[in-house]
Amino acid sequence: MSSCAPCSLIAEFWARKVHQVPTAPQVRASGACELGKSRAEVSVSKLVMIADRSLPFLLQIISFLSTPCELARLCYSTSHSVCSHTEAVAQQQWKVLLAAKWPSIYEHLCCHSDQSWKRLYLDVATGVLNCTLEVHDREKKIGFAMSRLPARIHWEKATTSYIARYLSASEVPPEKIPVSEQHRLSFCPAAVRGEFGLSTKQGLDQESDHECLSKDSQYPYRVLEGVADFRVGQGIELQWKMQHGSPFGWWYGTLEQLDHNSDGVTAVAKITFRHFPAHSHWHQLQIRFGDGATRPCAMGGWSGGVRPLSACEELRWMEFFPKRKVVFT
Repeated sequence: MSSCAPCSLIAEFWARKVHQVPTAPQVRASGACELGKSRAEVSVSKLVMIADRSLPFLLQIISFLSTPCELARLCYSTSHSVCSHTEAVAQQQWKVLLAAKWPSIYEHLCCHSDQSWKRLYLDVATGVLNCTLEVHDREKKIGFAMSRLPARIHWEKATTSYIARYLSASEVPPEKIPVSEQHRLSFCPAAVRGEFGLSTKQGLDQESDHECLSKDSQYPYRVLEGVADFRVGQGIELQWKMQHGSPFGWWYGTLEQLDHNSDGVTAVAKITFRHFPAHSHWHQLQIRFGDGATRPCAMGGWSGGVRPLSACEELRWMEFFPKRKVVFT
């Protein structure tokens, strides 16, 4: 994009809006005033004029900018006047650009308020910002089929990919997730963010934002409490982990039976994992949950809470359902 592109864009937009063609005397007067000026100086003067006289048009133009380069050149590289007039709308456009390029990271950042979206965009783009997301089918290994596991994620510009460092009690090599597979990334389910303390809308500032995001890596270690409104045959997510010191991941299953206990707090669920064959040790599991306790599982590992899935969440899980039954050899 040339240095005159913002001005050309504004001129085009201006013409569409007002449908006016200047008269010959106006053109000659304009040319006389601009004699001796460089093209850059003329562009700046026109931008300032539009910012001063036709601010609504300029602000609408900003909403059409689709790259950070365009946004930076128009709002920050022209004049102090343009910058001051457009700052609020420019921040919203940085937010739009971040959401379009890194949707899961954006969803995570929306749990906070009062951000500088320009600064956050640059922090993500340069790999400075790390946050906790959940990854479907970790490393695409058969043992992690139909699971979503927590990892510390940052963007790597050199390879246009996400780097996932899985939270685990043991050392795990990082996984490189290309942008073509960013659909594998999710943030903590919206329905349980409040219980995990992720929807408090606490503000971020330049000194504390990364510290605040780092604290978000603690929620996968917490057990989901309560027994929600379940329906037999419904898709569910089970908190389960193999090692006691590891965080929980979410594992997809189908609720076959639910019995509430007399204590009024816990329930016993029979869950089927249909991506395993009926004869598999992993096909069905019975667990007690609801009181926030971590319990050993009959199949091994440890279980936590259980949550029902919405229709949209279940459809998303089906995107990852194996074409063949999972069999360990």
